[in-house]
Amino acid sequence: MASVFKRKRKDAKGRIVRAKIWTVNFVDYFNDARGVSTTRQVGGYADKAASIELGRRLEDLAKCRQTGEAIGEDLHRYLRAVPRKVQEKLAQWSLLTPSHGIYGANVLEYLEQYASDLRAGVASRKQSGRPAGEGHIQKATSRIRAIVEVTGIRTFMDISPRAMAEGLQALAVKGKRTKGIGSKTQAHYWGAMFAYLEWARRNRIIHANPLRDAPKPDGKADIRHRRREFTSEEQRKVLQAAMTGEDRFGMSGPARYWLYRLAVETGARANELRKLTRANLRLDGLKPAMTISAASAKSRRERIIPLRPTTAAALAEWLGPQTPATPIFSDMPRPENIVVALRGDLDKAGVAYKDASGAVLDFHSWRVTFASRLVRAGVDVKSAQALLGHATASMTLDVYAKVADGAVREAITKLPEPDEVQPARAVVGGPEPVGALPPKMPPKSVPSRDMSVPLGAASEAPGSNGDTSGRPCKTRHEQHARNKKVTPKCHFSDIPPRGLEPLSPG
Repeated sequence: MASVFKRKRKDAKGRIVRAKIWTVNFVDYFNDARGVSTTRQVGGYADKAASIELGRRLEDLAKCRQTGEAIGEDLHRYLRAVPRKVQEKLAQWSLLTPSHGIYGANVLEYLEQYASDLRAGVASRKQSGRPAGEGHIQKATSRIRAIVEVTGIRTFMDISPRAMAEGLQALAVKGKRTKGIGSKTQAHYWGAMFAYLEWARRNRIIHANPLRDAPKPDGKADIRHRRREFTSEEQRKVLQAAMTGEDRFGMSGPARYWLYRLAVETGARANELRKLTRANLRLDGLKPAMTISAASAKSRRERIIPLRPTTAAALAEWLGPQTPATPIFSDMPRPENIVVALRGDLDKAGVAYKDASGAVLDFHSWRVTFASRLVRAGVDVKSAQALLGHATASMTLDVYAKVADGAVREAITKLPEPDEVQPARAVVGGPEPVGALPPKMPPKSVPSRDMSVPLGAASEAPGSNGDTSGRPCKTRHEQHARNKKVTPKCHFSDIPPRGLEPLSPG
């Protein structure tokens, strides 16, 4: 029966140190002339239960060789997912042969099946049955293929954090024909491979995700394409240039005007506006709005964005009578040509595409402008997140909400001036030194008691401790209790002698 244990060794100081992974003992049933079996040892996993499962599977493999039976599909799939070193050991002991085809599944072998599950919405729990768009599927699969090509990996067993780091570093290098990818794109590449490996693990193609404990690349370390928001003056100039401009890539100037205006007033993405139809617009009534359908939204969730009444009225006048299925921007050019068309309108308006800091204005900057203005207007984060269709509020604040020019300086000006702080009042007789303690208050004066009068005797003098009823107070504690309207406390001096007290001298 298979067993597991952890090896022990002595370190440089002579202390006993246990190994991090478990060693698996299993019996290799080999029918030779003597009919004996051999005990084998292989390295397992850091998890004890997974190591015990490995030992049980290896004994099943040895029994299959002893009886001559074929390896079952479940065992075949499990053995393809074990580490490469274990596979090499099993091949050395002739438990695995090339005829078994168990030397690690090819990474690209299941890529089409992964794309099919993305379309069906069952590739991950995050999808929750919502199918992924073709654009997302194309990007995910192409990024996985690029990593495989640049790293030279063939099987899932070849994937490691080091191999991924070297591959992303190779993709980031600028060459003669390639500009290289920035840190944010590197994070997207890493995320595509990680999601693919998680899908393979859930489908039992591999036993564990080799990138499970690897750190994700920092997406903000080297941003190659930094966007900025439009100022109010820049927005006015670009919209005016588009309205009076010529056709660009088959799209008229007024159509581009409304494309830009809806983008900056609703924060909709370019692809969402491309699929916008007349049925998605409610331009009459007291609550005009634009609906982004779940099929066209990036998050695959429907969202409703209110429109200004003036915007709705002007848009209805420009559209005129149309059928519900008519696309609003049917002449919208391809994504790469939209950028060129906007660059032309920027040049005509006299607005710089790139500022002194290197930040650029592209079509997605309209969405950045919408998000930044929402945050500065005091809109709560959850409402801004719902309008933008983000999965988390952190993306709304960290990625899209930009700091406007002069906002930081304006925040500093709101602080009080240093000379407005009132200094401490000086003590009569000289200035008070800095950091001096406040003067002590004089102690309260306590009236002295006439020692000739017994402690419990009543006082008839004016101002004595007598109450309003005419009965004098016996003690000060009783007088204090009457003033506070609480039960008087007992004092040792009020207790009458009981005969056990020591005699007083004299």
